[in-house]
Amino acid sequence: MGVILNQGSRNTVILYIGVVIGAVNTLFLYPNVLPAEEFGLVTMIVTISFLMATIGACGTTVSVIKYFPYYRNNETGNDKGLMSFIFKIIALSSLLITLLFVFAKPILQAPFENSASLLIEYYYLLIPFFIIHIVLELFTSLANALYNTTLQLAVREILLRVGQTVLIAFYFFSLINIKWFLIFYMAIYGVSVFIIINQLIRKNKISIINKIKLTYEEKKGIFKYGGFSFLSAFSRTLSFRIDALMLSMLVAGDFYLNKGLEATAIYAIALHMTAVVEMPFRGINQIISPVISKAWKDNNLKQISDVYTKSTEVMIVVSGLMFILIWASIDDVLQLLPSQYTAVKYTFFWLGLGKLLNAACGSNEQILINSKKFKKFTLISILSLIITAITNLLLIPIYQTEGAAIATLFTYVIVNGFLIYVIFYNYKMQPFKRQNFIVIAVLLFCLYLGSFINISNIFLAILTKSTLISVVFIVIVYKAKLSPEINNLLEKLSKRIFTST
Repeated sequence: MGVILNQGSRNTVILYIGVVIGAVNTLFLYPNVLPAEEFGLVTMIVTISFLMATIGACGTTVSVIKYFPYYRNNETGNDKGLMSFIFKIIALSSLLITLLFVFAKPILQAPFENSASLLIEYYYLLIPFFIIHIVLELFTSLANALYNTTLQLAVREILLRVGQTVLIAFYFFSLINIKWFLIFYMAIYGVSVFIIINQLIRKNKISIINKIKLTYEEKKGIFKYGGFSFLSAFSRTLSFRIDALMLSMLVAGDFYLNKGLEATAIYAIALHMTAVVEMPFRGINQIISPVISKAWKDNNLKQISDVYTKSTEVMIVVSGLMFILIWASIDDVLQLLPSQYTAVKYTFFWLGLGKLLNAACGSNEQILINSKKFKKFTLISILSLIITAITNLLLIPIYQTEGAAIATLFTYVIVNGFLIYVIFYNYKMQPFKRQNFIVIAVLLFCLYLGSFINISNIFLAILTKSTLISVVFIVIVYKAKLSPEINNLLEKLSKRIFTST
């Protein structure tokens, strides 16, 4: 767990720097500079291109994590042609998806005609966005497999967001319109891909051409695993991205053809706020997946069990604190947004609960997908997609953005319940301890304390509530030793601070 926490803590710092920049963009700049329908357009193009990239990857990004420990030669950089095999799969699938988007244009555009007409106008931009996304996802997975998580994370979480800030400023000063905003945004993704590839080639001696090749049986095994991984990845990604997609299709106005994009903009703000809750989970997961993959290779069940319980322990503390900090100040935050974004409040609440639950369940997804029972993960992922689609279809027409958020929470509950059951049934592992529930009680107590603070100045109110809740919570967790991993991290941090001074 030491390697995981060391890189995980660095990654979490990077993620939170990205969150701060992203918060400035999403909560203040986008809503106040771009019209809501154009903000929704940017969100939808990124969302759809990401979904297309998931389809085009055909499960290869997961295959890189799974098989790299088996084929990678650390001295020579040789991978027996694993990456070249994966490149061929992605090239073929990308070509097929591009042809589909060109020749099936009327069919694909039809659901958005009455709710997101602006998206139709910029339809063809989805293709280059998708191609850049798929290349970025592939090389990100490769960096993770090589335990080089920090730079790629900094590029994705900081560079991309700083680039957005610059583009919003250009838009504000009328230097560019929305068309050039999207083109330059795509160019920033391209720069990110170049930086990651350059680092991998320079530091890890990645070899695309290998004298030793994969055998037919090895390719068959990778393709089979990739097929199941594709179904899993597509189902899981669509399950937790379909909400924004369905909002843009189902929320329609009588006379206004971009009502769906406005709802998507509201949802995007709530989703970004929940990203703060999810960030510690994402930071640790960047390194957990390759560690668990290697542990399965070595048949080290004890290490897997330790990672499972300790990741849950850390996530309940950190993600739980993030959730109550935001909820305690949600009304203050909403005063900074235009009045049309009031629905953000309870959209965030339901979405945030879902993200917190998912983080609190630890590394169950990584454990199952890297195990011999990965087919069961595929079935659970398909089930999650069905549940999400049905609940969104039922709830969005009634409750709009809040309906989409409730549907997502419900899906998280069902999926994580199944994952915990399958892992416990097959491997007798479960992530929870008694201390976890005590931490939840402490979180509720701290939230109750914050409710007594009533200050008219918005920024002072947020600062006071956040400080009080954070200090009280951290002191109780540390003194009661509710999380040994957090205690170790705090002690190391304090030693560094006092040693440097």
